[in-house]
Amino acid sequence: MKEILQLKNDFNCVKVLRGDILNVFETLDSKLMVLKKIYINLLGLHNQSEHMFGIDSFYFQNKLIENEFENLKDIQHYIENRMYCEYYQLHILVQEYVEKEVVSENVRNKIAVRKKYPAYKNLDPRRIYDFRLVAELQDHIIISIMELETYRQAKVAELETDNAQSKLGLNIGNLVNSHRFYNALLKEKISMFVRYLQVFHEHHTKYFTRLHIKAKLIMGIINEDIQIKQFNPTGSSSNAFPHTDMDSPLSGVSHKPVKSEEQTIKSFVKYEDSRDDLKAALDTIVSNIPNEKVESHSIRALANNTPTDFIGGDDDEDVKLDIESDISSEIQSESQDSNANESIMTEYDEGNCAFTEFDVGKRVLVEGYDSIGTLRFVGKHNVKNVTRCGVEFDEEIGKNNGTIDGHIYFEAMDNRGVLVSPRKVSFVDI
Repeated sequence: MKEILQLKNDFNCVKVLRGDILNVFETLDSKLMVLKKIYINLLGLHNQSEHMFGIDSFYFQNKLIENEFENLKDIQHYIENRMYCEYYQLHILVQEYVEKEVVSENVRNKIAVRKKYPAYKNLDPRRIYDFRLVAELQDHIIISIMELETYRQAKVAELETDNAQSKLGLNIGNLVNSHRFYNALLKEKISMFVRYLQVFHEHHTKYFTRLHIKAKLIMGIINEDIQIKQFNPTGSSSNAFPHTDMDSPLSGVSHKPVKSEEQTIKSFVKYEDSRDDLKAALDTIVSNIPNEKVESHSIRALANNTPTDFIGGDDDEDVKLDIESDISSEIQSESQDSNANESIMTEYDEGNCAFTEFDVGKRVLVEGYDSIGTLRFVGKHNVKNVTRCGVEFDEEIGKNNGTIDGHIYFEAMDNRGVLVSPRKVSFVDI
């Protein structure tokens, strides 16, 4: 079964993600140890009562980081508890099915698990189970599925023999029907066990990916706030404090240029150095962070019973926004761009556009739209000399039918087309 190999690969990805999280946790723990040593050292150097006022602030800083770290570890334990719950229950289901439905004593003996695993406690969702038990259960379930598939293939061969004998004149037609029914049930049961594992891997990958991003975000925030260097007032090297890779000064004012919220988050988690799956997950998360100013305007508009349909409209419509004057043009542009209003987008042409005319017809996703679509157009904008992609969605969440301001870019069903910048488009299989 090709599904078996994929299941093993998927679970290995889950284990890799978990290992990455533990590595980040280890680094966080080492940083906290450094900060504790610094705190103890400061207490020794400044033991006068009047100094405690300032040192207490540093103590609070450490406790805040510790609390965030403990929360992350609690989430990890909570996820792994749930993992053990799901694998343990599926293991029981497989064992019970084999015991009741598989008539072959040899097959039952091969699948039977002699080891007694700890019963899952539903009333204790924060209990810590050894992750190695989860890996063992995964292996046992995989082995059971493989044995069941081998058994099914043997039953298929038996069915073919019985069917051939029935065609020779033996009155065993209903035996053949019963055999065929049993084989069909066995096949569907095996498929169900496979699908169960596939859903497990999907969920656990999502949970661990998000936890990994959170852990890296906390790490980035610490690095942004605190820097520990090996130095003394004379400038010579000192081993007073262990060296860490924290980036920002322990004291003083940061003069870094102002970055957007998205840029800040990505810098914290070292976006460029991350794997593609983590980049994709972070892009999805960041894209769903609401624009507070635009959201607040929409809320006020609803409260005042004023229209807020400025979000809609065709891509190249002139959009008139009744927004308070303190909202910057940059925010307006971003808000409208997210809703495909190309007429007020920055005159930006992706010279390194990843799409060509040969990609037309491929399945794609578009940032900001909750539907899969088909790429229908890659080319220049009719008015602006910029590259655009035309996409037809599977659902009616678009803005047009491929015709904008009388110019036909592509053909699509009504309310399923959109014309967007190539940077918003990605292939489904990436």
